[in-house]
This record gives sequence, C-alpha cells and structure tokens, in this order.
Amino acid sequence: MKEYPSLTTKRLILRGFTPNDAKDIQRLAGDKDIASATLSVPYPYEDGMAEQWISTHQDDLEKGLRPRFAIAAKQDVPYLIGAIGLHIDPEHQRAELGYWIGKPYWGKDTQLKRQRQCFAMDLNNLDFIAFTPIILPEILRRDE
Repeated sequence: MKEYPSLTTKRLILRGFTPNDAKDIQRLAGDKDIASATLSVPYPYEDGMAEQWISTHQDDLEKGLRPRFAIAAKQDVPYLIGAIGLHIDPEHQRAELGYWIGKPYWGKDTQLKRQRQCFAMDLNNLDFIAFTPIILPEILRRDE
C-alpha cells in the first residue's frame, strides 16, 4: 500500500484525509456556496457522503488517478480548511488541479499559497505534457 505523501509549510499541511475529517468535510463542503463553485461537491452534503468519499482515496492513489489532499491550517491542533486534488488522465498525459476552501477561511491568504505548495510536491515523476489548474471565477472573487 502506497503511503499518502504530505507537505508541511509554515502555515499549512497537505496530507491524506482520515475518517476523523468526515464531520469537518461535511460541515465545510456542505455549504451551498462551495457546491455552486465546484464541479464535484454535491449539495446538500448528506450524512455518510464524506466517509464514502474518503474511502475511495487510497485506491485512487494506488491506481495513480486522483490523489486528494486535506488542506489543514498548521496550529497546535491542526484543523481542516479545505481540499485539493489532482485528476490525472494518463492516456493523454494531462492533469487538472482542483480545490475548495471552507467559507470561514475565504480571504485568509490561502488560495494562491496552497496552489503553489501543491506544485512544490513531487510532480516531476508524473511525466505530464499538460497540467491545468482549475480556478473558478467565483472562487477568485471570494479571495480578494
């Protein structure tokens, strides 16, 4: 079994999700504004959805298709603020980066910082010819 990679900076931690994150995922991703600004977050975000979503991550990582990471604020007790992931299309040697940040953390200097950190992860061995960050206009406006 592959170990989920992680990255720690002065203020953020990118790490694999755990079942303990489920309640925070439901609370943060369950906001109507998050669902309306993303392509894959359902609304309403019902009980059990976060646990089911987390349960798919290890298999997707093993297949090299969709690594997804929790974005946690680095504190004495780190807390979840969002999610970031890659959608990898090996056939076309392309990948898309998508993310969401919980509404309580909008405008808190994490949007572009988080994206730069994701690029700092070891993506060189993935051999892409295209890497496309997905940034929806609604999300950019909210971070201004």
